[in-house]
Amino acid sequence: MMVCPPIGKQKKYSRQELQIIHAEEVCPPEGRAPICWKLITNLVVKSHEDAVHKLHWYALRWKIETFFKTLKTGCKVEDIRLTTAD
Repeated sequence: MMVCPPIGKQKKYSRQELQIIHAEEVCPPEGRAPICWKLITNLVVKSHEDAVHKLHWYALRWKIETFFKTLKTGCKVEDIRLTTAD
């Protein structure tokens, strides 16, 4: 997919070639709708294996998000940062 910059911005920004990965869970647990991801990336995706690799990266992102949420809510790191040594 080729995405062009907005009108008036073509001189400042170039067109971007993007890849779209559509992934849907084949056998979801009973009583739950299948997970459906539509990812847009500027990384090269030329094969099924490439797509699976990018989906794996995206899945790891959620572990990172959970880690930072735990730091902020459970460990209260933002509160600690805003205090003095005393």
